[in-house]
Amino acid sequence: MKTYNYSDLSKSDIQKLVQRNVDPAEEIRAVVEDVIQNVRTDGDKALLEYAAKFDKVELKSLFIEKD
Repeated sequence: MKTYNYSDLSKSDIQKLVQRNVDPAEEIRAVVEDVIQNVRTDGDKALLEYAAKFDKVELKSLFIEKD
């Protein structure tokens, strides 16, 4: 992560930094919609697969036992 010192920035630098990141091809939206649909379809199985894929962990369950 890059750190900026506000007092060192010009007005145009600030404008560039605060601009919303636009996804013109809507690639991010498509990926998120696929993830949501997969979870709706496959439920917990999909969540366990995503934990393995993104977090690199093999979960046995999606909750912590009371004990």
